[in-house]
Amino acid sequence: TTLNAMLKELDVPMDVRCKLLLMREEYNKEDDDGGKRPDGGEGPEKKKASFNLLNGWVGNKKELCYWVNALIICIFTNVAPTLIVGLSNFYGYDTPPEWMVNDPENHQEEILLYQLYRVILPALAILLVIFVFTPRFSLFLVGKLISNRSKGVKVKEVMTAMLANSGIISALLLTVVFTALQVDLPQEDAVGSFLNMYYSAFLLIAVFYSFTATIMSSICYLYMQPLNGIALGTFMGEMALYYGEPITGMIITLWLLLNATILWVWGQYGAGAGMCAVVIFYFFCVRVLVCIQNLHGWENVHDSAGKVEHFERGKFDVLQSTKQKEGDDGSA
Repeated sequence: TTLNAMLKELDVPMDVRCKLLLMREEYNKEDDDGGKRPDGGEGPEKKKASFNLLNGWVGNKKELCYWVNALIICIFTNVAPTLIVGLSNFYGYDTPPEWMVNDPENHQEEILLYQLYRVILPALAILLVIFVFTPRFSLFLVGKLISNRSKGVKVKEVMTAMLANSGIISALLLTVVFTALQVDLPQEDAVGSFLNMYYSAFLLIAVFYSFTATIMSSICYLYMQPLNGIALGTFMGEMALYYGEPITGMIITLWLLLNATILWVWGQYGAGAGMCAVVIFYFFCVRVLVCIQNLHGWENVHDSAGKVEHFERGKFDVLQSTKQKEGDDGSA
């Protein structure tokens, strides 16, 4: 009765109220096999007993999986690269041979090869891994945003808000990255150290992705505005990758900027402060990644306008299910 009154005050339609009340009754019932819900999930008693030692910090297995994924991913993307570079500097493994330092003008080729194997190739490998990861993640993001929208919410409105948000934040990140690239290095007295070179490498990759996110947000917004109806649906389906990439670029830029900040702290304030920065930023990145996974995993089961049918090679059918459900011209 209380739930019904609350829904009524919120002007929820009668059919939706009835559906929600029935769902509540079904999920409160338990079967004889130990609290199984009609959809195969856990009943309230069994769910209450789950992860009791964690005192409710982890609500269910899906949430625990998100945390495990984030902890593992951030070890490889945040902790490992910064800790390896920092400890190499701490133990002197990145110190060039004495004959290079004393006579650099006569050993330009040797210095280039030294930097090539220890810095340039690993940095290019990092960029290649990000390149491979970016398209798939971009399509997942934009597909979820479109498929989870409520009925009556226009695709153009969703995309306009997304592009404006990603464009503004990416532009702000671009100014921060440019400033960091042009100010003091982590170690002014050791220009060729690993800290300085990887600090610059992280920032250069961050410039690339923040620039890409800013430019793509503006261009995609301009090309989308004159279109409507079926033309908009076709355009969005074929250009889906370019609408998701600004968000991905924004996230990658932030990640690389944090890694560069760790190296800067390590070089300016020593190994103790650097390892402290590694731990703090590690948990920050884990929390952000868990948030992204939770937001992406949520499904609109109440009034979804329709799921994206498929996507591959940068394309997907944006409005097929919307046309079938709403019978409009595809402009929703």
